[in-house]
Amino acid sequence: MVVIKAKIDFSKYEMDDLDEKASTIQSQLNTNIADFPGLPLTPAQLLVLIVALRTVLDSPVYPEKTADTKKALKDLRSALRKLGNKVNEIADGDLVLLAKSGFPTTEPHLPVGQLDKASFKNIVSIPGGFEIDLNKLLHAKGYMVCLLPTIDLLNGSKAIANKFGKWPWYHSTNTKLRITDLDNSVKYTIVAVGVGTDKTLTFSDPIERTTQ
Repeated sequence: MVVIKAKIDFSKYEMDDLDEKASTIQSQLNTNIADFPGLPLTPAQLLVLIVALRTVLDSPVYPEKTADTKKALKDLRSALRKLGNKVNEIADGDLVLLAKSGFPTTEPHLPVGQLDKASFKNIVSIPGGFEIDLNKLLHAKGYMVCLLPTIDLLNGSKAIANKFGKWPWYHSTNTKLRITDLDNSVKYTIVAVGVGTDKTLTFSDPIERTTQ
């Protein structure tokens, strides 16, 4: 069973997002304080830390501003972590209580399964290669483009014609690839595939393009 919890790490939130999340938590805990006995600090004390950070950020530049900002951030994030830990202890996965706390919640890590079939958005021929733009696939962690000279497939390589995983391949963490180490003025057969957590690869339909 997947247990959803309040997030307790606020180190990756930008200033505006942190202020918004902290303010929501403060307001919700203040409204629903009866549901959360034994908190390590009160909503009023949390508000003091929020206001302290705002005051430093909004003040004119002064010699200690950077140090004061770091301290105010550290104090607020530490307070949110302590509160979050206590909220998780009290809620124990209860979604109603988690909502009442105002804390953002973790997402359950569910298996994604097999990705959809890859497809090409655009291919531009360049000297000795291609600039390739793929359509984005939900949950893809990266993309592979596999290609072979079309003439090789016609003259003796039919044994691997549909075994794309054995073709020379190029990898990218996003949908755009630039390949520049191919032969000039040669027709290539090209396929693409999205790579995720599932081991099954769903390749695109093969297409043919010629390098400049």
